[in-house]
Order: sequence, then structure tokens, then C-alpha cells
Amino acid sequence: SPLAAFLVDNVVPASMAPNTVTSIGLVWMITAYCSYWWYVPTLEVTNNIDDYESSWNYPPRWIFLWNGISMLAYQTLDNMDGKQARRTKSSSPLGLLFDHGCDAINSIFGSANWIIGMGLVPRDNLWETWALVFGPFAMFYIATWEQYYTGELIMPIINGPNEGLMGGVMLSFTSFWCGSQFWQQTDWFESLQASSASSVFPISQILRMTGGVPLRNC
Repeated sequence: SPLAAFLVDNVVPASMAPNTVTSIGLVWMITAYCSYWWYVPTLEVTNNIDDYESSWNYPPRWIFLWNGISMLAYQTLDNMDGKQARRTKSSSPLGLLFDHGCDAINSIFGSANWIIGMGLVPRDNLWETWALVFGPFAMFYIATWEQYYTGELIMPIINGPNEGLMGGVMLSFTSFWCGSQFWQQTDWFESLQASSASSVFPISQILRMTGGVPLRNC
């Protein structure tokens, strides 16, 4: 990352430990997760009154903006800690363990972001919730397992630390701009159904598979 390299060379003091850089990134994500926990402690919106249209208490949009900014900060700092370790010649197995430990903690924070950002309700969207929680865990476990035996962390072209985090950032910013209820709407599917592209995509087959229910934006 050119930005991470620039910040390490020009902003971060040489006396700062690489683990401090890692910790600062995790603190960003902890503050974002705390805002989620405060407003959506059960990972779902609530419905307390009879008026269906106005009864859903969606979380405030600013928490998605803050989460997107925090994820960008975390991604940058996560790229910086290794460069700082090489700069100060302080790389160590303990530092690597600490870095991966913070990444593992951040994995569940990222899963919570996707679940809340898309307005998923765990009891109604059980499979989606499980996939968002255990999918990143499984990929992270396999990657670190491979690194343990090969001594190298080889990332594919599309990977979690880069495209995965950027996907979470874009989701957060979209939820900030449009509200988390946007992902439960069917605008995209209905637009596709009404356009000339419906002759290319098997819309009728999709509707038969879903029992006539249009696909949601998420």
C-alpha cells in the first residue's frame, strides 16, 4: 500500500512499536463495534407498535459512516504495522501472533457490520447470518494454517484484507446514505425485471425458485 508506506516513512516515529500501530487500528474498530452494540445489541431492529410502516426502529445512519471510516483506518494501519516492524528491525513471532490475534478479533466486528448494515434479522435470516459469521473465520483459519506450515501468507488476487474490507466499507457508506432498510428492498430486481435485460437473465426461473418473491438488494 503506497499510503501505508508513506505514513510509515513520514508520519510514524521510529520509536513507535509495531504492536502499537496494530493496537491503534483495533481501537478504531472497537469504537465502531461499541456504537453497534449500543444501538443494535441483539443484531436486529425492533418493532414495538402496531403501525407497521413507522414501527421499525432502524439504527442511526451515522454509525455506518463511523464504521466505514474505522474500517479504512484499520486497513491502513494493518498494512502499516508490518512495514514499521521491518523499518525498526523488530519483527518477531510474537508480533505476528499479536497481529493475527487482532485480525481474528476484527473478523467478528466485520461480520456484525455486514449483518447490521444489511438489516438482517438472525432469527429470520439464519443461514445468511451463519455464513457471514463463520465464513470469514473459516477463510482466516485456513490462511493462517497454511502460513504455519509454509512460512508464507499467500493471498489470492481477491482476498479479505483488501477487497473484503473495501466491500464492508462500501456497504457501510451505502447504509449511511440510503439507510440499512435499503438492502431489504427489491429495487434492483424490479428494475432488472422491467428493463430489456430481463430477456437475458432468467427472471421467470428465479421467481419460480423463490416462490414468486422478488430478490432483495442484499
